[in-house]
Amino acid sequence: MINMKISKRDDRFDLTFKSLMKFGRPVIEKLDYKKKRKKDITSDIYIDLEGDPQIILNSVLDSSFGILEGYKGTGKSTIFLVAIDKLERRDDIVTAYSNLQSCFENEEVIENVDSELFIRSVLNDIKNSLVENKKLVKIKEKIEKIFKAALNETILLKESQESYIETEDISNSRKKEKKVGGTLSTKRIGIDTGILKIDQSQSSKKIQTSGTGTRKSTFKITKTMKNLQILLKQEKIESLYLFLDDFSELIDDYQRIAINHFIGPLVKSYNEFVSIKIAVYPNHYDVGDLDRTKMVKIILDPLRRWEYLKINDLEKKMTLYTKNILITRLNKFFDEDVDITSIFDINISGKKNLDFYFDLLTKASGFNLRNLGYILHFCYIQYLSRNKEITVNSIESAAQTYYNEHLEPEFENPRLLEGIIDLEDHFKDLNFQIFFKKKLIELAKKKKDELRETFKNGSLDNKTLVKAIENNRSKNVYYIPTSHFWVDESTSKYLIYLEMNFIVIKYARLVDKSGKIGHVFCLNYGLCQNFNIDYGKLDMDKYWQQRQFNYTEDIYEIFKSSHIRKCSKCKFIYTEQQYQMLLKDKEEYNQDAIYCKKCHEPNTILVKKSIPDETIKFHQLLENYDLRGIDIITLIKLKVLNNFYNKNVNYIKAQEIASLMDTDVKKITPGLGKMERKDYINAKRVKGKVNKYLITKKGIKILQDYFSIKINS
Repeated sequence: MINMKISKRDDRFDLTFKSLMKFGRPVIEKLDYKKKRKKDITSDIYIDLEGDPQIILNSVLDSSFGILEGYKGTGKSTIFLVAIDKLERRDDIVTAYSNLQSCFENEEVIENVDSELFIRSVLNDIKNSLVENKKLVKIKEKIEKIFKAALNETILLKESQESYIETEDISNSRKKEKKVGGTLSTKRIGIDTGILKIDQSQSSKKIQTSGTGTRKSTFKITKTMKNLQILLKQEKIESLYLFLDDFSELIDDYQRIAINHFIGPLVKSYNEFVSIKIAVYPNHYDVGDLDRTKMVKIILDPLRRWEYLKINDLEKKMTLYTKNILITRLNKFFDEDVDITSIFDINISGKKNLDFYFDLLTKASGFNLRNLGYILHFCYIQYLSRNKEITVNSIESAAQTYYNEHLEPEFENPRLLEGIIDLEDHFKDLNFQIFFKKKLIELAKKKKDELRETFKNGSLDNKTLVKAIENNRSKNVYYIPTSHFWVDESTSKYLIYLEMNFIVIKYARLVDKSGKIGHVFCLNYGLCQNFNIDYGKLDMDKYWQQRQFNYTEDIYEIFKSSHIRKCSKCKFIYTEQQYQMLLKDKEEYNQDAIYCKKCHEPNTILVKKSIPDETIKFHQLLENYDLRGIDIITLIKLKVLNNFYNKNVNYIKAQEIASLMDTDVKKITPGLGKMERKDYINAKRVKGKVNKYLITKKGIKILQDYFSIKINS
């Protein structure tokens, strides 16, 4: 094909950019002019994050239980659609899809807080996927019959919430009536390996009484799938792939219901007929007591997937991915090889070539495709549609617009804040998160001012940093980027909500100059434009390893300066402004106490530090012993597995420890080496290849200190 120059105003550019912005079940279509109808091109434009071979897609296509883990806009739903398309091309496989969020947000489910309706909604989704499948037209009615039986069983669950009867037991106690109210949960009803066991109402015809007890009605997904398997095998179909999207959008109780009644029973029963894939957000899901060694975790966030790469290699890899994504989509939407240089302001003699723009777009989007789509969409509206080329300034302006109009409002809509696991409750308060974000921005600006002043008065003692600032100085204008900062590993988790909303981006895993492991985070590119923070780094290889950019202690100072004001009665949390108004009312109206505006009780508002002493002491413990949070967990696992106080000493392999911790062995091996050097653990080599580990008395002393913090706090 000839490389084609096209008018910058062509709306197919914006159609391409908007295809990156899609969410939900993002079928991507374009008009087929010959057939005068829209054509689904989702599979045609799919580019695997890992390139060829398509490692991520192939992981979804295999028969294992898979968890697609990624933040918003990383393509979880798109990969599901592409996988479904490829699997449906095989005669021996059928697929079914359910969006769990839409099942949960069904009006009846929300209005009645009714888990039975949720179960029925998911079953209906699976049924509809199957009866609409062209391969199954001949047995459509039989499939409906199987699911009708399953749905009828869930109706009994609803009826049994009204009342049920206990029959005589051996001691001849009289019959009693009991109420079962509220939603179905593991606390209120017996749940055992996916079986909902509920006694039937007195009016139910299925109830059978005897001298010893009541026959209970049960709902089993395994039974439904077994009947379906028998039916489909008659049609020479050997496998069903079940795709469950938006699992993390469910509140905790409904995640448990999905695990207990759909996912868990099929995984635990080693059901080879059904392959289950679920899509989740990181740190935002709980699979209960399922054996995690049976799950293949597929990480879709590029910076989390490639965190062990060197920063330059990571940036090059992601920039190439951005380039491939954009060029592939443009060529597909235009049906020609598009001359993409025509839409950018290319200065061949300078640095602003095409690769420069791809690198800039990658960083401005926070390494996220949906963000990239929005930024390019704003570039189209503001520039291309007016026949102007995309410039550096236009990308910066678009990133700022995207931050202000989308990311900032979404951050203050804490839909997913409560559901973050492994995060203390104090951090699940929106007022605190807003305060935290504000202080990080102030810190970045303060760091720049401090570096500029120490440079100007000659007191900056880092010669390499001084030279870098001088090289990038233009008269009295100083480029001193403070967008990126380093925190130790134990502190990283406190930025999870900011990270989920792209206020900060976890950039890379990096060891600081003292040898401590941590992560580099960067503030959102559009945020930096908004608050006049220089983005990037100066021309020195280890810029972010400078002590000026170690924010660990700064973040703990932010925590110490933040307080939560909560009513002990109604649990209402007050902002600083609201609390000051209460103090003003007390003084102005001569009140004998501060009264809660919500429950009107006196002296119930407690003011506490946003971060408890326990967390600060734990951080100090890690500092004192030069450990990471994950190293403490490693020691705990070793102590349990080593049987240190028993006569039989049991050395443990690193891979075994990592499996028990449900983590990559690469994450714990640096800590094992350091702990061995510090005599917290012993190691012995097996067959000259593999190390096995044993906790020492020093290691046990560390755990005693750790547990004393827990007990005394």
